[in-house]
Amino acid sequence: MMFGSDVLEAIKTDEGVHLSNYWCTEQWSEDAKEYVENRAYSREFDAGQDVYEQIVRLAEECNMTGWNNFHGANPPGVLDGTSFSFEAVLEDGTTILASGSNNFPQNYGTFTKGFRTLIVTTDVTSTAFANQGYKLTLPESWIGQVRIRFWTDGCAFYIPVHDREVSIMMVDSTTYDYAENVQDAIRLGILEKVDEERRYLDIRPGSPGKEWKEGMNVEQKAILEGIHVDMQAIAESAEGVDGYVLTKR
Repeated sequence: MMFGSDVLEAIKTDEGVHLSNYWCTEQWSEDAKEYVENRAYSREFDAGQDVYEQIVRLAEECNMTGWNNFHGANPPGVLDGTSFSFEAVLEDGTTILASGSNNFPQNYGTFTKGFRTLIVTTDVTSTAFANQGYKLTLPESWIGQVRIRFWTDGCAFYIPVHDREVSIMMVDSTTYDYAENVQDAIRLGILEKVDEERRYLDIRPGSPGKEWKEGMNVEQKAILEGIHVDMQAIAESAEGVDGYVLTKR
């Protein structure tokens, strides 16, 4: 049997904070005769003092210290849903512990949404992009207009328009070959590294929806209209990094 948890983590450093989001599973090992932890990272990186202070402000606004010893019992009749476990160690050594099943402390959702956004989303600030053993060269026109959202097996590039996210391109880095069954997907190649399972690297256009132009500026419209040309150039730029070899197909 395998158990899994979606983990958001922040560890204070001298320069700021170390942030990560990963899917943590515990699988029984016959050799070790115990459950063995495995982490599949969506994103892991070091951020500066400014980001650490954002997290502190968010915690204060959500009254995180008021969550200590919260134990949310599952509501009667609710047979499925979400459980959570929360732990924070403050700078003075105080520990905040909370847990529950389909029952959360006040403002918990606001905090986790903001915390997750800090970890798994970022702006495109350069044409150089690297993630999960590969690197790509992005169009200059995307800088300052496009954002990235990371997940365990890839990422999405999107244009934020008011309260919407207009998806323009997905990158898949998985053991499943999306390009076999997804229209307009482009096979970039196979990523391989010693002692690791091979992964297929593909890119595919997003799904902006019928009303994608509403609220967009001229630059944003041009990006979406030219996405297929840009994707071809991005595909040609793909390379393996960090010990991974990309065999192009």
